Amino acid sequence: MLCTIELFLPRYKTIFRTLQLSSVTLLLFVATLVGCGGSSNSTGGGGGNTTPPPSALVYPQTTINATTGQAITPDTPSLTGTAASFAVSPTLPAGLSLSTTTGTISGTPTAVSAQTTYNITATNSAGSTTATVQITVAAPVVAPSNLVYPQTSISATTTVAITTDTPTVTGTAPTFTIAPALPAGLAISSTTGAISGTPTAVSTQTNYTVTATNSAGSTTATITITVVAAPAPPTSLAYPQPSIVGMVGQSLPANIPVLTGGISAFTISPQLPAGLTMNFIGTISGTPTAASPPTTYTVAAANISGSTSATITIAVNKALPTLLDLGHVAQISAMKVSSTRLLSVDVNNHWVLWDTTANTELQSSDVITPSASSCCSSTLPWPIDMAGQIFVIGLTNGLEVHDVTDGHAIFILQSSVIDPQTPNTKSWWKLASDGSYVCSGSQAGLAIWDPTGRPVFIRAGDYSAAKAFAAPGQILVANGPAGANVIETVSATNGTSTTGPAFTGTFNTWFFDGQRFLTNTGNTVSTYSNASALLGSASLPSVENLAGNGSWFYIYGSGSSTTPLTIYPVGGSAPSATLTFPSGSSPTVIPSTSTLGLIPGITGAISIVDLSGSTPVKTDFASPVPSLSAFAATSAAKWIAGNGEGVVLDGSGLPATPRYFGYGKALSIAGSTGYIAVATAIGQIPYYVPTSTTPVNTISGRSTKLALSSTGSVLAAIQGSALRTYAIPSGTVTQVLSPPTNFSLINFTLSSDASTVGELFQSNITNTSFIRQVAPASGGAAIWSDNPPDAGNLPQLSFDGSIATISTGPPTSTSSTAVLTAGNLTATVAGQAIAWTDSAHFLTQPYSAPGTYTGTSNIFNQSGTLTSTVAIPKLSTLLPVSSTSIYAPDLNTIFSLSTGGVLYNSLLPAAGTGAIAGPQVVFATGSRIVTDTY
Repeated sequence: MLCTIELFLPRYKTIFRTLQLSSVTLLLFVATLVGCGGSSNSTGGGGGNTTPPPSALVYPQTTINATTGQAITPDTPSLTGTAASFAVSPTLPAGLSLSTTTGTISGTPTAVSAQTTYNITATNSAGSTTATVQITVAAPVVAPSNLVYPQTSISATTTVAITTDTPTVTGTAPTFTIAPALPAGLAISSTTGAISGTPTAVSTQTNYTVTATNSAGSTTATITITVVAAPAPPTSLAYPQPSIVGMVGQSLPANIPVLTGGISAFTISPQLPAGLTMNFIGTISGTPTAASPPTTYTVAAANISGSTSATITIAVNKALPTLLDLGHVAQISAMKVSSTRLLSVDVNNHWVLWDTTANTELQSSDVITPSASSCCSSTLPWPIDMAGQIFVIGLTNGLEVHDVTDGHAIFILQSSVIDPQTPNTKSWWKLASDGSYVCSGSQAGLAIWDPTGRPVFIRAGDYSAAKAFAAPGQILVANGPAGANVIETVSATNGTSTTGPAFTGTFNTWFFDGQRFLTNTGNTVSTYSNASALLGSASLPSVENLAGNGSWFYIYGSGSSTTPLTIYPVGGSAPSATLTFPSGSSPTVIPSTSTLGLIPGITGAISIVDLSGSTPVKTDFASPVPSLSAFAATSAAKWIAGNGEGVVLDGSGLPATPRYFGYGKALSIAGSTGYIAVATAIGQIPYYVPTSTTPVNTISGRSTKLALSSTGSVLAAIQGSALRTYAIPSGTVTQVLSPPTNFSLINFTLSSDASTVGELFQSNITNTSFIRQVAPASGGAAIWSDNPPDAGNLPQLSFDGSIATISTGPPTSTSSTAVLTAGNLTATVAGQAIAWTDSAHFLTQPYSAPGTYTGTSNIFNQSGTLTSTVAIPKLSTLLPVSSTSIYAPDLNTIFSLSTGGVLYNSLLPAAGTGAIAGPQVVFATGSRIVTDTY
């Protein structure tokens, strides 16, 4: 029984303690229990376990967020009843443990663990109870750093989505914010920091700070965003030359379009002929390598706002043999010369680079002259310049920059600051005097490019009216945005600007070398250094054509003015030289290096003024060619002049035998079955066999017209006032047919057998009196002659010279042609006689009114009987090809006399000078004489 009391005592002792009973009471209670039979089991039997199962297991922390390396706060549960042990499932994260006696979860986690629900069970002999705890173990939070955006500067356009700019960052995933607020339409992701969207409004360049933040800290990055308005849709796309005819092997000039609207991408369809390309600005250029028929090409210009298109027609002719490269065939408009190179350009915008030592043509090309219906109405010709190692050719809408060594193109420049519409008024360009850069000024600003075409800078401001000098390393600007009475000096390397001191008077002009400039207040002229230091003032009789060169400045009159060329020393007020011109002449004064070229506007004269010494020295020269128009020099002893017929004269050797660059204009071409002859403006007549481009020989002497006999054994040429005939191939003179006294020969025809000539003479005294005659080519008395009222009608001769057709007076509805046999009238027919078509027929063209051709030509036999009519264009002359076809030199076309159809026509532009030589057509095109098989 004692054992029984001992067994229950602990339990009841606990109860009594709870009830706070005294020890005496406890003893009495125990005695009572013993007296009641000594058993706790009211049902009797052999005894049993009465311990209840545990319940109400509760953890204070049901969710634990732990961090590796950091001890957690121990999580000890409460429990109803007792537990013999505690267990957990699944296994706790590494580093954490469960007390099996108390159920406490504690420890320091050592590895990351995803959020997991853990079941903890408290168990005793009577049963068990369970509670759940969620535990997450994360790595320690690392403060963000190294926030980097791929695009640190975003240039955006309204309506165009930007490329998403997603950053990289080191550290625990942060939250991203940005300040200030992004432009409308753009947004930043708070979780990734990516900036994206489509801007809807213009925004000026702004710096934006992006902050990446987490619990451990933050970091920032800065990006710049600019939003510009979407460009205007392109419109008004046009090419200066909408129709191009090229030849295989001959480079085409750059055809640069003009376009209104925003920057565009260009495409063309169909594909251009082989050898031609279109660049990113729509410029079409290149050297064709294969013939191509006339084809219309569509060029499209598009940007994000829209598109526009234009058509251009291009044809490429087969390569034709060049019989003679003439150099220039039109008036020389400008020249630039160095010690070994000459650059010349004519009014047809054809330029040539010459080696002055070897007297060879290194490179040549043409500048496109805008068509009347195309984009650009401009002052022509375009300017040229040469300095250092480059030369620049002005183009419609741009520039070409070439190397002086061999003339190859370095780059083509098209720029918005080179105004294509009105050059030299709204815009200008200049080559630095040492060739180190090219600059341009316009209302858009001042721009500069290096010799490779790389843009150096664009300086904002209205420079359209500026008078600038492109000096080495700096641009000197007068009348620019800095003001009217100061010189702005702009660095050619970075565009920085300084302004010099104010000067008095109105800026007039820079000196030729840019070292000084001239101002005037009325007729008071002041000279300043280019740093605006006053060097002197003088009162002049006028400021007409005021200019300066070296240590001198000068004035001269032009047009009806009688002001002589008056030269003053810098700092002085009295003239050092006064040079008068012949009465009635209108002089041209052209500065070049230390010289002035004086072209007085009369035939065969030029003067060179040397300004290199202490006194101006003038030297007069008799020019071997007329009508000089251009001048360039490296010194007073080495000068070059050009004339109105494309002649480029090296005057260094005058008055000895002159030297020329090229041949100048082809004044006449004659052809036959045996030979071809070309009369050139330099006074040389080379002649060839039709199968060779090497001359057989050259006859000296200027001739305005040539004719060959049918076999080519006789050449007739107007030389001076007379007609000379030569034996070919020897080139010896066989006859000189002198004109009547006080008359000069101005035109002639030669019969095919060279037996007879038809001649037209003009009075040297009145210029309004004429003599017309038919005479033997061997000399002697005229077979027939008269005095026509004008020079409009030349005797036309039959092949054997026995019959002449003579028309008189201007073409009208009553025009007629007399048929003369051996000088006697044998018939009269209607229309103006053009020429004989074969040995037995001639062609006339009738008119329905003065100057109005009916469109149908008449063909008569030698008796004056009409044999046929044919619809062909109005002709000024013709050459027989066969008994059924004729060649019209002015149209460069062969017509059928049976149908009027075209049997031959070259697409190449012809100059109206051509001939038939056996199976070939010989004609002038551009600056060349070429041959083609018909």
